[in-house]
Amino acid sequence: MSGTEDSQVEAGATGDTLRLWQAREALRHAELRLASQTASLQAFEARAAALMGWFVTGVSAIGGAAVVSLSGGTYWRAGAIVAALIPALAGAFEASTVLWPKNWHDPGYTPDVVMDACESELQQLEYLTAGYAAGINENRVFLDRAGRLMRRAWWLLFAIPITAAVLAGLTVSLGL
Repeated sequence: MSGTEDSQVEAGATGDTLRLWQAREALRHAELRLASQTASLQAFEARAAALMGWFVTGVSAIGGAAVVSLSGGTYWRAGAIVAALIPALAGAFEASTVLWPKNWHDPGYTPDVVMDACESELQQLEYLTAGYAAGINENRVFLDRAGRLMRRAWWLLFAIPITAAVLAGLTVSLGL
């Protein structure tokens, strides 16, 4: 390319206009990130609600088996069945924690925040972006925690039949 062709290439914002472009882009990306985090939260909540159904079913079945065992006089077997309730109840607690009401930051501001007095468009964009950045960080902390809770809840769900089988086997092998 010759020197004249280089000067005709659009370079976009530069100098004094670059900061305004960056503020606009930062605001746009923050809104995209918040929307993505909200979608992730909804997916976690849907999984947690499904898990709660499995835990309620498991707790009901194990609890029913414990009542039947107790009425038949086999107290040790009933104890083993009740012990299987531990992972079920713990998993239900983990999943319900994800569903519990929380402070959540969505994209968008109330009109009074947008109407806050700033001296320029650039300052307003930077102000809004800073607010989004704080919300994104708080959402990220909760999503990280929700991921850990959901992994533990799944492992506890898988532990229910294993725990029940091991404890039932022990009571049978001990002749209780």
